[in-house]
Amino acid sequence: MMVDLDLSSLNVAVIGAGAVAARKIARFDALPRRLFIVSPEISRELLFQVGRLLEDYDPEVIKGVDAIGCADQILLSIQGNLEDNSKDIELRFGPIEIRLGEYNEGDLDGIDYVVVCTDKHELNDSITKAALSGKVLVNNTSDFRSSTVRNVAVRALENFSVGVSSHRPVPAVSDWVCDGLVRSMDPSLDKFIEACASIRETLKMEKVSLSRGAWSRVLESGAFDFMKMGETDLAISEIYKCLS
Repeated sequence: MMVDLDLSSLNVAVIGAGAVAARKIARFDALPRRLFIVSPEISRELLFQVGRLLEDYDPEVIKGVDAIGCADQILLSIQGNLEDNSKDIELRFGPIEIRLGEYNEGDLDGIDYVVVCTDKHELNDSITKAALSGKVLVNNTSDFRSSTVRNVAVRALENFSVGVSSHRPVPAVSDWVCDGLVRSMDPSLDKFIEACASIRETLKMEKVSLSRGAWSRVLESGAFDFMKMGETDLAISEIYKCLS
């Protein structure tokens, strides 16, 4: 079963900051309420993804620069702290906190969801056990069987998203299948979903109750064919006819 998490309402931790962590953060479709990243070292690829999340957050935080510029700013901050011989470097950018150091007990306090992606399997297992005992959602990238959350390949269009997950995780294959599905879709499908959603909201406001088979009638009608032909008004009229 696929579940879409609203990251903007969650406190998220990422333990590890290499290529795998960067790929995981690249899949975030929203900036978490709080994002806490812990690792002895941090990759520029990950910093770029941090910058991407911050681009739409607050111009004052990154002074109007793009994701690449934001990554450069964070690197400069890290280098400045290294020159001061700081033990654990802690940086904060809006709701994002980065700590260059080892994972410590207590790092999961207040966390709702953790991505565990260090290069040490024993450490990953230990963090996963701590997360499970604390009822924290966990994605252990070194052992999907111990995870309560698995990332899927997702492509977000304007009015809907497509997700694909292989039963035994092979991310590259899931991405390939997902991209193929999106390419094969008729461009009118997005407009059709938008029209259906708009009509549904209108009927709800008018307190019109829909029968169980109402949407089945819409899908079996010629409404989508009208939409593909560019006849939006006829499509909407057909949808209303099926729902009345």
